[in-house]
Amino acid sequence: MVTTRPARAAAPPEYKRPIPPQRRALPGRGAANFASRRLTLRPVAAKTGDTMVIERTFEGWQASVRARGFARYFGAAFLGLWLCGWAAGEVFVVVFLVGIAWQGLTGQPIHPGLPTIEDSTAPLAVAGLLLLWLTLWTLGGVAALWSFLRMLWAEDRLVVRSDALVVVRRAGPVSRSRQIPRETIRRLYRTSGRGLVGKLMASTTAGSILITDCATPEELDQLETELTRELGLKAVTSATLPAGWEEIALPEGGTALVESPATRRRYARILSAITTGLLLSTVGIAGGGHPLLAAVPGVFAGLFCWGAVRLGYGRHEWRWSAKRLRLDWRFRGQVRTVFEGDSLELGVSSDSDGDRWYELKAFATPTPGPGPAPKSRKHKAIARSMGDPLEPRALGEWLALRCGIALQDNTDTSARAAQTEQLRKQLAASGKLGAWIANLLPPPRGTK
Repeated sequence: MVTTRPARAAAPPEYKRPIPPQRRALPGRGAANFASRRLTLRPVAAKTGDTMVIERTFEGWQASVRARGFARYFGAAFLGLWLCGWAAGEVFVVVFLVGIAWQGLTGQPIHPGLPTIEDSTAPLAVAGLLLLWLTLWTLGGVAALWSFLRMLWAEDRLVVRSDALVVVRRAGPVSRSRQIPRETIRRLYRTSGRGLVGKLMASTTAGSILITDCATPEELDQLETELTRELGLKAVTSATLPAGWEEIALPEGGTALVESPATRRRYARILSAITTGLLLSTVGIAGGGHPLLAAVPGVFAGLFCWGAVRLGYGRHEWRWSAKRLRLDWRFRGQVRTVFEGDSLELGVSSDSDGDRWYELKAFATPTPGPGPAPKSRKHKAIARSMGDPLEPRALGEWLALRCGIALQDNTDTSARAAQTEQLRKQLAASGKLGAWIANLLPPPRGTK
């Protein structure tokens, strides 16, 4: 009889510890603590520490940027000394005004050692002038105090929500918050800032808005890229006019390009308010028996009044025809031609602070070709902006489509390289000294 061994039982599988399920926030206990946790994405580490953090929270995409750099303390020290003088002037004028008010109510000086003023009209005139000065002085001091706090404890917080971009700018214990609707944001651009930091701006339908001025160029690259992606911004075309300009119908027929009438009315109201204050000061000082002193605010009142009248009843109008632009001045129904141009050019220049200005101009002569450029060409400025060529370029492209004039863009790299090469040839042909200087000029980019 043959017997067989039973098959050997398989070895039990190795025991593995079960993986615990993911912890979840339970209602009533730990929910607030769990909701406050945030996932930090792509932190940017600066040389002096982590000064910018980009993270995604339950509120949305968020970035925080803090001030850095040792040079800002020198500016803060100077501004702190100025604020001390500002506070002293503020206290002195306030005490002086309180003394005038006290003597006007009681008939006696606020301190026994002070003289009694017999003429009651002169102190009122001086008080009116000092009150105007104190208002402007206080506004200037508040702006300087904000800049002082920003130099020391600046922090900007950007939050991209489903409906708006929230910008919170903090200066120590004080903060300002602004919500920019997403549909009004056209694009982002950068400008030069203070020291090694730059500014990130937003071009909106209401104008340019500062986003942050605390980031370095490397951080601005990342901020601009990620904000553009989060906001879903697209390239701006020249089919529409930039903010601040309108195409209107004229009474005699046709259309014209003008600056926004709402903007002009707002500036006219501001100038009217300043004119009213200056006139009241003039009347008060003249009533106190000081006609020569009253002439100073009177002259300024006349200038501001004339500016308000020009803004309220007059405007410049750009009109176009085939291959030609014309600038007219309209004042209370009367029109006169100021300028006529045949070419459009967009140029760039730098001021004493190093800021780049982009300006759209209409020239009375065509764009010069190769060869020596004329020393001066008659022109009129149409639009000008600092740091951002978008608005003047869009306006120039819009006008170029209307009148059939090609826009000469002198702001891109190729145009500047062509201008440098033209200058090199002119110097080389001028003589031995010019040829030596031409050899010192750097070659255009992309050449050896």
